[in-house]
Amino acid sequence: MLDGDWDQPGKPLESSLKYRSVVDHFENETPWADTELYQVAIEHVENGDPFWNGSLTTDDVERRTNHVDELYETIREEGYKSQAERHGKPLREIVLSRTFDRSMEEVAVAIGRDGEILFVDGNHRLAIAHVLDLEEIPVHVVARHEQWEEIRNAARNAASPEGLDDRAAQYFPHPDLVHLVGDT
Repeated sequence: MLDGDWDQPGKPLESSLKYRSVVDHFENETPWADTELYQVAIEHVENGDPFWNGSLTTDDVERRTNHVDELYETIREEGYKSQAERHGKPLREIVLSRTFDRSMEEVAVAIGRDGEILFVDGNHRLAIAHVLDLEEIPVHVVARHEQWEEIRNAARNAASPEGLDDRAAQYFPHPDLVHLVGDT
């Protein structure tokens, strides 16, 4: 739970270099080498700066593009599965394992004061979900605005959707509230 103005409008997701490049590659069939992300990554590694999930060499960048291609194919063929579903164990266990790789995390979101779902991390998966026109994907909520948490508390205390106070009722059935309300 966080207070402050962190949830106020920022840059749209579509302006993200990773997001734009993944969409360009899969939607427009642009070769990775011709995407802005690839070109920026190569420039960084040539200057000795790690980039794109720690890539240090051109081979690392190539491995990264192959990983994203494989991720796309897996999601396209098998559907979008949570990390727990993919690996057969709870996300907590995956994260705490010695083999944890940040790319194994869910798409991370935060929820602003008015229930707005704000992207935090997971450009590749979110862009792939967009390209494949998926309506829903599992996400991990990493932060909620303090004012939104007050609305959640009101929902948690309601015995039914009809028992919601006016403020919480205006957001129902928000996906971050619906599971909290009794009799739903």
